[in-house]
Amino acid sequence: MFKKDISYFSVVRANSPLQLPNQLSDFPCVCFREENNLSVRPELEEYFPSMQSAPLLVAEKDVNCPEIHGMRIGVLFSGGPAPGGHNVLVGLSDALTSIGSIGGLFGFENGFEGLLNGEKIELTNDLLQNWTNSGGFHLLSTSRKKLNGTADFEKVAQVCVELALDGLVVIGGDDSNTNAGLLAEFFQKEKLKTAIIGVPKTIDGDLKGHSIEVSFGHDTAAKVISELVGNVCLDSLSFKKNYHFVRLMGRHASHLTLETALQVQPTYTLISEQIRKEGISLQKIVSSLVNLIKRRADQGKHYGVILVPEGLIEQIPGIDTLICVLNDLLARDPNHNVETIHQSLDPASSTILGSLPESIQEQLLYDRDAHGNVAVSRIDTERLLLSLVKQEIEKIPSLIKSFSAVSHFFGYECRCAHPSWFDANYCYSLGMCAAALVREKRNGYMAIMTDLEKDVSSWQVKGIPLMSMFHKERREGQWFPVIRKTLVDLNGPGFLALKKNSETWATNDCFLSPGPYQFEGDKKVSHSIPKALLLEKEGCGD
Repeated sequence: MFKKDISYFSVVRANSPLQLPNQLSDFPCVCFREENNLSVRPELEEYFPSMQSAPLLVAEKDVNCPEIHGMRIGVLFSGGPAPGGHNVLVGLSDALTSIGSIGGLFGFENGFEGLLNGEKIELTNDLLQNWTNSGGFHLLSTSRKKLNGTADFEKVAQVCVELALDGLVVIGGDDSNTNAGLLAEFFQKEKLKTAIIGVPKTIDGDLKGHSIEVSFGHDTAAKVISELVGNVCLDSLSFKKNYHFVRLMGRHASHLTLETALQVQPTYTLISEQIRKEGISLQKIVSSLVNLIKRRADQGKHYGVILVPEGLIEQIPGIDTLICVLNDLLARDPNHNVETIHQSLDPASSTILGSLPESIQEQLLYDRDAHGNVAVSRIDTERLLLSLVKQEIEKIPSLIKSFSAVSHFFGYECRCAHPSWFDANYCYSLGMCAAALVREKRNGYMAIMTDLEKDVSSWQVKGIPLMSMFHKERREGQWFPVIRKTLVDLNGPGFLALKKNSETWATNDCFLSPGPYQFEGDKKVSHSIPKALLLEKEGCGD
């Protein structure tokens, strides 16, 4: 029985069949062969005394297929939502059903918060049939709660022992899987039977590398955002009177902005990683935009679309230092105001702060995140650039009357969309892979797929040791073991393609409108993978 409060579209999607890689098609007759051994970095050995090394695992069909009488798995969502998460649950459930499990699948509500409190629901097949191929994380909900040291690990252990869990699956990004890796080490040391398994999730696309070709949710998010930006491009071309400054999600990495640019071919695209590496100042960014507007005006074009990643502002030289200083000053005294802050800043930082529009100054000073730091993701960077560009344009009489601009922020629109076919099949396969890793008692692994450019049946199913993904990073003045975010590779084919075409896209109207991402029809549309990933696979920047 389907719920009455879901759309007809959702019902159709829930009934749409899913595909699996050949290695998982006869589940549970799947096993893993061990390939090259992966070790923890020497500087991190103290954090992983029980898990110094482990092999990369590659799935293959198990001709022996030993019988299993039951398996109990817990699962949770952690961090921001991403399209396809419910299909991971469906993959886990179908895996248990294929075993004829007398165990069960238990979902913890509100992420690690619910896990610590033992807040769970049983995820039965009857329940999950309503959620196949659906968007959002709202069956279980999610939170950004993180595990904090031994006390929290012990609480989790108690919950897992009480429920007799064979596995705990953590669906999340780099921070969530950092928690999963450290929890796996604790469980290994305590000789607990629960295998901790990670699943790579993030729309930002910054959980990649380490054999991870792309995190789930990124493809759908990029397609949804590309449709919206494509619509704005056509509006710009239709009305021919507005510049659109569009900020996109991606606090630390610009993968979503890069993928959108490759899909849509906008007038101008800023990439945070390039700004930082080349040390491009705010003044130079504004100057480049003004020059672009002047050049297009000479062609009789008074419109265009400019993409801005949300994390750009903290990558700009000078402003990055200012943000660090503000975080420190406000941590010591949260009652600072604009006047006292200027008195406490060094001359260079004070000058930079004073040069910003008042609205941005207020956001830097008063809009704080849960840790008391500047809430960079909420700063209206697109409005900052628009405002500064407008100030310069007003000094050019020939452009004053012709320049008009509007700003947009796209991000939340994509996080809970129905998954693309790629993400739907990808997540379903990841769920099955996670169950297979639990079945083999492979504690401390992440479920991954490779060869994603091929047909689903030819995807390679693998497990990679979480501890091999860790780096040492300084946070809040201390060193921590973390899974590091992967930034845009400025030598990679995706960025090189953008760089190669940037001049053409800046002077000509090369806009593409991808339109709504499709669930049926031509497989080049409905089953496509991210363009940046395709370029990586082809090994070119064209």
